[in-house]
Amino acid sequence: ALYLEAVPSCCSDAVLKKELVRMYAAYAAARPSARETPRFAVRSGLPYALCPRPSETPAPGSYDRSAWLLFDSEDDVEEFSDAALAACRDRRLGLKELRYAGLPVEVCVADPWGRDEHDADGRGAKYREADPAHEPPDVSPKYGTVVVRSRPVPDAKVLPASVSCSMQVAKDKAKALSIGKALDRLAQVPAADSLDSFISSLSNSASIPDSLQLDLSIAYLRKVHLYSFYEAKGCLTEGELMERPFHVRLKDADEALRQKQQKKAPAAEDGADEMVEDEGPLEYEDFLSKTHDDKVNESLQSLQESVAILQTEGRFVISPEADELAEATEAEIEVCREDWCAKHTREIPNPNADPLDPSTATRYRCGFHFCPKMFKNSAFLHKHLVNKHPEHFEAESAKVHDEYMKISWENAESRSFLPEVLIDCGTYGIKTSKVTGTFKVPEIRDPYPDLVRQEEEQARAHYEREEKRRREREGYDGAGSNQPDGRPIVTFIDVDDVKDETVEIKVDTAAVAELPNKPAKKKRKKNKLD
Repeated sequence: ALYLEAVPSCCSDAVLKKELVRMYAAYAAARPSARETPRFAVRSGLPYALCPRPSETPAPGSYDRSAWLLFDSEDDVEEFSDAALAACRDRRLGLKELRYAGLPVEVCVADPWGRDEHDADGRGAKYREADPAHEPPDVSPKYGTVVVRSRPVPDAKVLPASVSCSMQVAKDKAKALSIGKALDRLAQVPAADSLDSFISSLSNSASIPDSLQLDLSIAYLRKVHLYSFYEAKGCLTEGELMERPFHVRLKDADEALRQKQQKKAPAAEDGADEMVEDEGPLEYEDFLSKTHDDKVNESLQSLQESVAILQTEGRFVISPEADELAEATEAEIEVCREDWCAKHTREIPNPNADPLDPSTATRYRCGFHFCPKMFKNSAFLHKHLVNKHPEHFEAESAKVHDEYMKISWENAESRSFLPEVLIDCGTYGIKTSKVTGTFKVPEIRDPYPDLVRQEEEQARAHYEREEKRRREREGYDGAGSNQPDGRPIVTFIDVDDVKDETVEIKVDTAAVAELPNKPAKKKRKKNKLD
């Protein structure tokens, strides 16, 4: 697999795959010894704003995302890596940068739908066919930089002994089966293909160890439902699942816990050299195992609640208004598909038609000027249009959402992405204010009252500070108390008001005379070396 970073948000998986295939075709054209285009699949990763590793986020709030390229063999990965190295404009970069830093490769993201040809009249014609005097528009290509890196699969995390022991594995096996059963019901997986049927179909499933059954259940959850068991979290795409680390249980976890338990046990009596082995129950529950249990139980409870809602109501209901809009949108998209297919269908008389068979009198040709495909039946042509030219249909069907997006925009109460309005606040200068409210009744908050209130609070705080200092200078401590001699408590010292504070010291000569007189010590002379 190859890892892609900094994929622009406007570049879909289909456009990305199309550009990478084009990049490899240019590489193969310059090298006759190159093989055919390797087969690969694009799997979307997480946007950087939601990336679980903040260290890889290039900028806060960036909507650039990551992606994975999955190949059939290692030879295809090496061949595609050579193509990426050839497409990189910086010739100083090599395979070492491909593994660690990545190679920047440019892809064209001028059209979010990946359209390469123009549709002048909405019926597949060229611009000069629609209007001879009208030239094709000058559309400058827009390129985005995608970083290709042969990043290895995320490292495996070794689970602690308390989560890897046999008792915890037995508990996790039952929970994994329950989670698989709930996810199978939500996804409406047939009973013959469910996790229960898969486990029971194994020969002598009762004799299979719990650890193997747990591993099979975890693999089923990852492959079928994109669910990470030890993280108790589901993923939206396969690329997002690949961002999650793998978990490996610790080998001989029971023995490690047994030794840890024996070290905590009291020492043997009567001076015995060896410690008596404790054959009692193994204590394995600690903070890590309890945290793991709480996380898995919370996820299982949430899934079971979703299953209960599905059984009672028959389907998930976000809101009646949303369901009504969704049904109306789907109906309009179906009408748009039929209309779009009819516009791109050209009926051509068949000169070799059978007079006895009226169905052979007409042939149906693809309406796009760059596609010469012809069919006997219009149904086959419509299938060809949807399957072979999906980028043009997706661009046309996206117009169906415009009216609903406009209604949602008009009814939205929060528009944090709108530019702010400049308001003249007099002596406070020009200030900005956000636009809130609905489209019909917009609301713009006047910042002037807040500025006046803020200025009054600052003036009040300044007055309180000055009043406190004045009272300290006057010797008032706030409670009206004085010193024992009646003088006020003064805590302020004026350095300019110098006072003579001479202290007279009297010494008793008689007491001094009675002190013992010790003879002074003689200084020893140091012998100098000649």
